[in-house]
Amino acid sequence: MDTIKETRNCVCHERVEKAIGDAFYRYGKLIFRHPVKIIVIILILNGALGVGMIMLKDDIDVSRVYTPMNSQATKDEESILALFPDRSETEFYSYQTVNQPRYATVYVRAVDGNVVSQSNLYKLKTIVDIVNFTIDEVPFEQICARRSGACVIDGSVFLTRYFSACVAGNNVTYPYFTDKNGIPTDIEPLLGEVNVSDKTLQGSSYLKLQFYLRSESSYSIEKVQAWQDKFIENMKNFRSSNLKVAYAHTDSLGNELNANIGGDIALFSATFTLMITYACIATFAASNDCVANRMMLGFAGVTAAVLGIVASFGLVSASGMSFVSIVGNSPFLILGIGVDDMFILLSGLVTAGFSDSSEQRFGTMMRHSGVAITITSLTNIIAFGCGASSTFKSVRNFCVYTGVAVIFCYINQASFFSAWIALNEKRIEQRKHVVLCCKSTKSKTQSKQERASKMTIFCCAGQKPSEEKDIDSFLERFPKWVLPKIVKPLAMKIIILFAFAAYLGVAIWGVINLKQGLAISNLVSKESYFFKFNKWEVDYFSEHIPIMFVVDNKVTYSSAKVQNEIQNLLNAASSNEFMTNTTISWLDAYTSSIFYNDTNEASFIVGIYSFLLDPINSRFEHDIKISEDNQTIVASRFYVFTITIADSQDSGKMMTDMRKIANDEKKLSVIVFAPSFIFYEQYVEILPQTVQTLGMSLGAVFLVTLFFMPHPLLLFYILITMVMIITGIIGFMHHWGLTLSSITMIHLIMSVGFSIDYTAHICHAFMVADGQTREERAQLALKTAGAPIFNGAISSLIGIIMLSIAKSYIFQSFFQVMFLVIAFGLFHSVLFLPVILSFIGPNKSKSKTQNIGRVSLHELPMTHPNSISKENSTRYSIANVEPWRDLPPPSPVQNRDELYNIDKTSSDHSVASNVSKRDIPMRMRQTTPVTVIYTGKEGDTRLLYL
Repeated sequence: MDTIKETRNCVCHERVEKAIGDAFYRYGKLIFRHPVKIIVIILILNGALGVGMIMLKDDIDVSRVYTPMNSQATKDEESILALFPDRSETEFYSYQTVNQPRYATVYVRAVDGNVVSQSNLYKLKTIVDIVNFTIDEVPFEQICARRSGACVIDGSVFLTRYFSACVAGNNVTYPYFTDKNGIPTDIEPLLGEVNVSDKTLQGSSYLKLQFYLRSESSYSIEKVQAWQDKFIENMKNFRSSNLKVAYAHTDSLGNELNANIGGDIALFSATFTLMITYACIATFAASNDCVANRMMLGFAGVTAAVLGIVASFGLVSASGMSFVSIVGNSPFLILGIGVDDMFILLSGLVTAGFSDSSEQRFGTMMRHSGVAITITSLTNIIAFGCGASSTFKSVRNFCVYTGVAVIFCYINQASFFSAWIALNEKRIEQRKHVVLCCKSTKSKTQSKQERASKMTIFCCAGQKPSEEKDIDSFLERFPKWVLPKIVKPLAMKIIILFAFAAYLGVAIWGVINLKQGLAISNLVSKESYFFKFNKWEVDYFSEHIPIMFVVDNKVTYSSAKVQNEIQNLLNAASSNEFMTNTTISWLDAYTSSIFYNDTNEASFIVGIYSFLLDPINSRFEHDIKISEDNQTIVASRFYVFTITIADSQDSGKMMTDMRKIANDEKKLSVIVFAPSFIFYEQYVEILPQTVQTLGMSLGAVFLVTLFFMPHPLLLFYILITMVMIITGIIGFMHHWGLTLSSITMIHLIMSVGFSIDYTAHICHAFMVADGQTREERAQLALKTAGAPIFNGAISSLIGIIMLSIAKSYIFQSFFQVMFLVIAFGLFHSVLFLPVILSFIGPNKSKSKTQNIGRVSLHELPMTHPNSISKENSTRYSIANVEPWRDLPPPSPVQNRDELYNIDKTSSDHSVASNVSKRDIPMRMRQTTPVTVIYTGKEGDTRLLYL
């Protein structure tokens, strides 16, 4: 039994360590006594919660999921909709829409290079015919947005005979083409790769047809979505030797994103198989002992993680939180966390020794490994909890789903998997076969004596383990052997420190150059029809986004002063670097008309009614809101148009510039808005949100670590290492072609918890290691924690490796960032930290009572020990004994193992029973008497020779 005896004057962090460890020790004994009950309870709990998955609902609205919730743009949208509701049913103008308008768009490319030739213009009608279909007895005329009794189609001007005649006469003016009614149309955004001579269009390679759909809330969205699905099906079947097409509709991005992720989630089954395989290999004893082997526990460890995923998804789905695409990453992440915890628990059982009873060893395992997995699980939970406060819906939902999954994964590992370990220990006690648990097994020695075949010995023989090598797998032996050898030589330590300095420099350079923003094309695979559509849109077409300025307070519009203020506002906006000179102002059109009357406000409004009756001016009707008594104008709106803005950062800057111009107008209450502002909000919010969330996560994780590992110097090293790891992740994101977005922000939040996992394990192992020097304690920490850290990292990499072939950007970017997190976390924990701890790690506390019986390698005498005076009643550790003075050689020992395993209750003396043979090198047990101190009831100190 691990009897760590602390004195009253021991330091604070040791008291905390002992108190928490004792609680886990008692919990471990409880599990050991009732393993079957624990397993049944956990299965029922997880299964009952998993039923909630039938209520799972997904959310594919990309413009809302990956943008900030309750942003300024969202609030402005609600305010403007209250003043100017949707009119897509009767009088639709695309620039007036407050919500993102619904559409179905077709980009057309001519094989011969000129899509506006007369022959190709005629063939465009076949595309219109394909669009003009009936779905579920609902014709397109009932689906489309309408104006003046007809469906609104951007590009309809190309379908007219008048335009065809102008093409034949080579008199198509550009960029504005005036139709036969004298109404000018801006055709620049509708054509791509144009050939223009003296403001006359000579030809164009690409052409745009955009069919607008009804979007008012009172209309059935299901009918529109059904039409959209049929539209995609029809366009996929379109064939023409003269025209090539790219197409999409309002929900194409969300649908394709979900389709890609849905296909990639199938990779989870392959990942599950790989994890099971690795877990079994990593727990397969190199000695191939059929009793001591633990390979079946690999199944239980992975199953515990999967049950945690099922329970958490069911609980969160039942609570009503929607499933967003990026949550599909969560199962891969939880598998890695669960298997990592599995290796920590199994490692704790090995380090508990083999001399005690199974129950005591199990309690000791929980004392040390229970604390370790609690630290890492809590830090992950806290990090995801901080992420759940994000204003980005994708970040919030992912963190809630994953944070709850971490909780259940921890519960399952600490209870369900631990119970299976207990059952396995009881099986070993009864010497039953690892697979055929009902059958007792003969030892290899006995089988050899009975002249059993090699195959029989290989498949059936086994015995209880007595030291680490009996149960260690090759994957567990390798890191224990190689890692201490790497970091021990002084030359290697210097090389490691220089390498990490170079790493930090490269990372900082990447942080400085990291770009922000989410490229739409990245969200879908290159095989998707939307990828082609988006590429044509970005490469060949310009976009002039309408920005509306809404004056939402009552002002006297007939006043020349107010008119000048509004004109100055529009001039300031249109003169911005991101704006064209084009403006739409009902006030400017009205004051220039014959209906204008500024005698007083009442006469001004009467003139407006006459002005709007003219068909040319009817479009302004929805830009003016007049009070019911016709005495005042409640609100009105005006428009400016942007140039084509390619860079996402410029889009965010344009939005903030327009808001600044609106806010600078002191006498007018002005709201500036465009539907695209909702998406642009991420470009403004992502950096401060990331910094804020990372700061909160780091602070919270630090406080949790302070509770479990309250040594100030170790806390400082952990914090510095976390900062270095996160800096490396952010910096190398740039080198790997990733940008800072709401998607990668999730990965960074996740990295906070993961960056502390391995570092906390190695620091915790260093804190509890026995050794006289920092170097010895660092070496012991590597031997204790190195194997589970190494195997945990490898298993986590296996958990995400299948995502490297995923089609979805969300999964691909997750793999890239997780690879960085695991690699940097592993290197910092097994290379950087051991070197730092060996140089300037905290010293072991020197209390009057040392840890009697907790033997480490340096405490074992290499010569014959002497005796200790019985008059000295102080308890000693082996380190305090001077074994070479005045004592006779020990008596020969006939049976070392029998004497070693003496029960502490068999006499009036208590033996330090946590001294295991694994602590004593084989060569010492064979050639050199080893001294172990034990203390009698009266305090006399004696020696026991092995």
